Amino acid sequence: MATLIEYSPGQFFDKDILEMYLSKGLSFGMGRTGGYVCVEAAICLSLGLPINDKPPCVDPILIGLKIELNDQKGWGTAKARGEGMRRLAYAQLGTRDVLDFKKFSKDLNDLVKIRFGFNCYDTFYMLWRVRDLKGTGMNVQQRLAVFAELAVEALGKQGFTPEKNGYIE
Repeated sequence: MATLIEYSPGQFFDKDILEMYLSKGLSFGMGRTGGYVCVEAAICLSLGLPINDKPPCVDPILIGLKIELNDQKGWGTAKARGEGMRRLAYAQLGTRDVLDFKKFSKDLNDLVKIRFGFNCYDTFYMLWRVRDLKGTGMNVQQRLAVFAELAVEALGKQGFTPEKNGYIE
């Protein structure tokens, strides 16, 4: 039996399918149905769509950022990638056509500045800087996971939270 969660009025995803892929771990690249898939493909499959990396309920620029984060080589394992991106997978649902990406980018920059000590208004370059940062006491996988959590926090400033979309720790 499916656990359908409403992420926007009249719009649902299957939490069991999303959790199955996140728990198994996420692939580098899109992956394949039934095996490991990337975060965006997991969302599409949970929506009942064929495998692809462009879920119709997610802001297109945010999709690009999350594909870039998903495909970083610093994730130690597929399982670590799934755990590190779990809350972000939920928070992104329903952002298409309503996320103010400029505000998201500014909020993310502010959070990165507090956590890592540098300013960067280009979200993709910000991700690469966090990945390559030295002297933080964290390995690359930990820094990528922190970046994902900061992105969740920045989305939350516009009302997009994992909990709103059915995530329970």
